[in-house]
Amino acid sequence: PIAGLRPATLLVVGLINKTAVGLHFVTTGKIEPNVAVLLKRAYDSRQTSDYESDMTEDKTMAKSAMENAQTFIAAVRIILSKES
Repeated sequence: PIAGLRPATLLVVGLINKTAVGLHFVTTGKIEPNVAVLLKRAYDSRQTSDYESDMTEDKTMAKSAMENAQTFIAAVRIILSKES
């Protein structure tokens, strides 16, 4: 699943693999690394908006965040459907 990812993405995947999401979902193959990266991006955006005064939001950023959230939720729904 990691083949073909850019080096920057591989670095983020390495960081994700050290989280609960990485441990329980990425390393077990339940979620692809590129989908887990979306959760990391959302977390980073949230941290930036909460703690940095120079954060600027726009419609493009919001649209991208919504699309990423929908992709992540779809992946989680697939996992849940397989486990029930």
